Amino acid sequence: MRIVDCSRSRHRLGLSCLWTVYEKHGSLYTPVLRRKNIFTNDGLSQLASAPSGSYAAPVNLVIDNGGTSLYSGASLGALVVETNQRVDIAGDTQLVLEPGTASQELVTFVGTPTGSGPYIYTLSAGTVYAHSTGALVARQVNQNDTMTSVTSEIQFDPTDAPNQRVVSAGGYSGGAGNWVVQFYVTGNQALTTFTYIGISDSNTVGQGLLHNHLVLGYIHNSGVDVMIDGSLTLSNI
Repeated sequence: MRIVDCSRSRHRLGLSCLWTVYEKHGSLYTPVLRRKNIFTNDGLSQLASAPSGSYAAPVNLVIDNGGTSLYSGASLGALVVETNQRVDIAGDTQLVLEPGTASQELVTFVGTPTGSGPYIYTLSAGTVYAHSTGALVARQVNQNDTMTSVTSEIQFDPTDAPNQRVVSAGGYSGGAGNWVVQFYVTGNQALTTFTYIGISDSNTVGQGLLHNHLVLGYIHNSGVDVMIDGSLTLSNI
């Protein structure tokens, strides 16, 4: 008889999530932006309870319109960026310049920003794009993020749903190990910049655990209906 030690199995669980923003034009929803997200430590801890059957998938969308803007333009190869407000939080080392655009790039800064406004971030390598004055700047999210990392969460509909988050209307499976959760925002709701989005297990703004987090950089100002899909895939690798 051969005894197999499963604890030494080489198999690992693969986890990925792709977010897609769709705008409704006529009767069709057209994809306009795709991004990958980061699962937080809280999210991974909750997900670990899935095999035991005690996992409850979060269905509440966190919309954060925080971030800042460039105080002055940064030319291609710039080693310094100046922002109007300080956007990093403790432990951060990276910024996302112009999220959601063709000029989006991730930069690493050294030390902490100096000055009292504008704030000066010294970069470890030159920028790969030029960026104009006023361009959006976001902090890069990371696995250690919690709800306290969400600094400018908004109410998506303060009139009809005060202090509440968008709740998923449902979802569908795209195949084995996959689930797509869907959120809808009408043309007159949440007319703002979705700098960051995330998922929480609470429907109340500012409450609950932050299960995942990403820099989106989507501007909702055209009055069109929007659908946001989060496609989660689990695989044995």
